[in-house]
Amino acid sequence: YEHIFGDVEWLSTYKESSSDTEKKTIKDTFYYSDDWFSDDPSSENKELALASMQLIASCVSDEADNTGAAFLKDMGFDEVGYSNFDSNDPDDCNYTWASKTAGDTKLIAVVMQSINDDWEMRNKAWKQNFTVNEPGVADPSGEHYAYAKAVEKIIDDVAALSGGSPATYWITGHSRCGAIANVLAAKLPEKADGAKVFAYTFEAPATVDAEAAGNIKYIHNYVCSDDIVTHIPLWGMTRYGVTHDLK
Repeated sequence: YEHIFGDVEWLSTYKESSSDTEKKTIKDTFYYSDDWFSDDPSSENKELALASMQLIASCVSDEADNTGAAFLKDMGFDEVGYSNFDSNDPDDCNYTWASKTAGDTKLIAVVMQSINDDWEMRNKAWKQNFTVNEPGVADPSGEHYAYAKAVEKIIDDVAALSGGSPATYWITGHSRCGAIANVLAAKLPEKADGAKVFAYTFEAPATVDAEAAGNIKYIHNYVCSDDIVTHIPLWGMTRYGVTHDLK
């Protein structure tokens, strides 16, 4: 591959003591290649996985000059935008998106945001985690209700980023938004007219009944199997795609 090299940074919340929380700037180096997206998305690409992890860490804000926007621009993306999670809608979610021309295709990055400093927004996110079945409906659909509902809210807008032409999508997310990214990636090819999708999720809870998960190969889910979050819900549910166990 022909790589771009550079620097990336993000803000991390850490505790010096049980009563003291600080924000610390984490700095790292990155490497990136448009060539990754010429490959078969069903093949695991650990370079792309690493870049996805860094991208998730940096894309935690919708401020114009945030670390995620800077990182995406350094990777050659020339248009960056954001959705809005700060609403009264209990089913929405937020994400950063960016686009560029890569060879003869349009490449679109969609980064689901799982971190928010506002406690009201965090509480809304936790309610989504625990709303597994549709309220008041006795027969579950086979998918985690809140994650599927969040995807339903955004998928038309995400598909429209292609401009109606064949496009390649890079979709990623962590924890709760890894789960939303998982469902989004499973549904997007049909919605976006056969889009080519590369999806990398990390520590995602379960999203779909095992019997309904199908045999999707282009979604790569990295999980630490000793983390209880990756096993919730506990009754025969899994994720779309392939699971890579990190322990």
